[in-house]
Amino acid sequence: MTTLISFVGDSDPIRNRHDGPLLHLARCLKPAKIILLNTERSLKKQDRVIMALNSIKNYKPKVISEQTVISNEKIFIFDQMFEVLNDIMKKYQNEEKIVLNLTSGTPQMISAMFSINRISGLNVRAFQVASPMHSSNEGIEHDNDKNLQNLITDNFDNHESFDSRLVEDKGEKFQKLLIKKTVSDFISNFDYFAAYQLSISNKITSISKQKKLNRNLNEIVRTVKYQEILPDVAALEISESEKVFLNGYLLISLQARRELTSEVLIRAKNLAEFAAEMYIKQKYPNIIKTVDDKPYLNDQNDSYEELLNYFNEGEKNKFKSDNFLSLPSYIKIINYFEKESQYFVLLKEVLKVNYLRNRVAHGFKKINKFQPAHIVEVCFKLLQMTFNIGPEWSMFFEKKNDYLLDLLK
Repeated sequence: MTTLISFVGDSDPIRNRHDGPLLHLARCLKPAKIILLNTERSLKKQDRVIMALNSIKNYKPKVISEQTVISNEKIFIFDQMFEVLNDIMKKYQNEEKIVLNLTSGTPQMISAMFSINRISGLNVRAFQVASPMHSSNEGIEHDNDKNLQNLITDNFDNHESFDSRLVEDKGEKFQKLLIKKTVSDFISNFDYFAAYQLSISNKITSISKQKKLNRNLNEIVRTVKYQEILPDVAALEISESEKVFLNGYLLISLQARRELTSEVLIRAKNLAEFAAEMYIKQKYPNIIKTVDDKPYLNDQNDSYEELLNYFNEGEKNKFKSDNFLSLPSYIKIINYFEKESQYFVLLKEVLKVNYLRNRVAHGFKKINKFQPAHIVEVCFKLLQMTFNIGPEWSMFFEKKNDYLLDLLK
C-alpha cells in the first residue's frame, strides 16, 4: 500500500485549468492513503482538496489530515520545518511505501521534505510536479476563490488520457554532498572508524583521493583496534621502543580528543611505566633486569642493596627482591638518583590518578573529577624527556585531519 505525504500549497488543488501538484500526484500514482500536512492558511481549503481528490474517476483514497497544524510564521524557517517534518515522518515509518510531494508548499517546506527524503532510511520515493508549461507559474493567478466544481469540469488533466508531469527525485548529488559532510564531521570529531565505514561504502570524491582517504583512515582504525604502529611513526629513524612509546602516546591523545576518559586513565599509567623503564635503562643501565617479560631490581648491580633499603625506609610493607617493578617503584628509583627531578614530578602527576584508574579498571566505578587533557600533556612531556621528539607530534591528529579533510574538497 502506498501512502502519499504532502503539504497543501497555493496551487492546490487546481490552478490554470490543470491539476495542482498534490492532485496530480494522486491522479498518477493512486496512493491508497494521503496524509495532508497543513499550515494555518492551507487548512482553510482542506474541504476543496478532499473534494478534488474524490473527483478522480474510480479512485477513493483514505485522506488523513495530520493533527499538527504549522503556524504561518514558521513556514519560512527551514530548521523549524525540518524538525516538524522529521517528527511527522517518524509516525509513518512503518508504512509499506511512502511517497513525498516535493512541490507543494514554501521553498523551506520543500527543502526540508527533500532533505528528510535523502537522509531517511525509510522506503521513500519523492516527486516534483512540473508546471503545465514546464516553466515558472509566476504571474498565473490562483483559483482558490473560484467554484471548485467548475474547476474540476474544466480541468484538462481530468481525463483518461493526460500527460504526466511527475519528476522523481533521485538526489544523487545531494546524497553525495550529505555523505561527504557526514564523513567530514566524523573526521573533525576524531571518529575515524565511522568515517572509514561510510567512506568505503560510498563514492564521495575522485578515485585517487578516495583511495588515499580510505588508506589513511584504515591505518588509524587498525592502530586503535590492534595497536599497530602508525606509518608516520614507523617511518621515523628511531628505535623500536621509541616508536612504541610515541605510538602509545598518540593513542592516548586520540582517546582524550574523543573524550573516552576511562581509556585515557587506564592507558596513562601503562605509558608512564613504559616511559620510566625506558628512561632508567637509558640513564642507569643494569638497574633493571627482565625475567619472563617482567621487570625486577637487578640484584647484580652495585646499587642494589642501597636501593632496597631506600625502598623500605619507613615503609610498613617491605619491598622484596622478588617484587616486580611498577610505577611507584620506578618513581622511587628515579628519585634515588635524581632528587625530585622534573621527570620524577611528571611521573608523580600520573601516580596521583592511579587510585581513580584502579577504581575504573577493576571496580567499574564512576569517574568523577578528572581532566584528560592534563594527563595527555604530562605524557607528552615524558615523551620529550625520554627521547628527542618534536612538539608537532602533540598536534598529530589535528594535522592529520587537515590532510584528510583536504582530500574531501
